[in-house]
Amino acid sequence: MALSPINALAHTIFPNWLRIKGPATAMSALERKDLVYLDSLWQQAYVTHNPQIYTVQRDPYRVAVVSLPTPKDMGDAHMCGIAVKKTEPGTAKYYLLEHDYVLATKQNRTIITQKEGRETIKHGEGPALTGDFAVDAPAFLARFMNVLETGPTGTLPR
Repeated sequence: MALSPINALAHTIFPNWLRIKGPATAMSALERKDLVYLDSLWQQAYVTHNPQIYTVQRDPYRVAVVSLPTPKDMGDAHMCGIAVKKTEPGTAKYYLLEHDYVLATKQNRTIITQKEGRETIKHGEGPALTGDFAVDAPAFLARFMNVLETGPTGTLPR
């Protein structure tokens, strides 16, 4: 099964960009809402996108949520979240709010996943999306920060 451009963007291109630029530098660009800094991501994925960015300081972390192009397939992400510990600016935690479909109920849902190197860890259901980034981004941030601060709960099978 071939990766969709959005899947490649969320699972490969964005994490590589974060690693190459460095978490502290990338977070600084996101905090400034420097959209030009992100242009290379969309070009590599062959998508056109004008991202929305939500950032906050949540001690001891600097945290950002970035919207991604509208998902088309299961596993495509709606948005990604990045947490950089202030005392360890060279490392970051990277989370995704992925689109999922439950066949038994024939309904869409979201799930929180975390990229750890090549591995993707599923951390349970994400928040229901309203379509308003100003509402959805903080809801996603609250869920992935809960996973980060308290450890995984309710993990889904891989």
